[in-house]
Amino acid sequence: MQVDPRAGSGAHIERRTKIIATVGPASWDAATLEQLIVAGADVFRLNFSHAGPERQAETIERIRQAAERVGREVAVLGDLPGPKLRIGRSPTAPATIARAPGGVAEWSNAPVLKTGEPARVPRVRIPPPPL
Repeated sequence: MQVDPRAGSGAHIERRTKIIATVGPASWDAATLEQLIVAGADVFRLNFSHAGPERQAETIERIRQAAERVGREVAVLGDLPGPKLRIGRSPTAPATIARAPGGVAEWSNAPVLKTGEPARVPRVRIPPPPL
């Protein structure tokens, strides 16, 4: 159980809910991190899509230092990016998603050639997650 830092001296408010604060350019300086910890942040979320590894390592170190100065333990949550599919603009129609044999999702915009014949286009196959 954790005591709510806003409770004041002598008051013991038990809190089971965790407060997650997303850290970015507006909040990754030491003073702001300390303010967030004092305000009750339990977990700091870093979006690994928006900064390089050097910047993230610096931010994690600042979080650790701020937590030590305030005298609280906090967690760091790394939000890792998933695969990025860049398909660009469809020359004809919006892309559609269809279920292919074996439960695989298949995206295609199935463009048509000037002759009226369907064009051969590469397919993006995404297998279903294992159960």
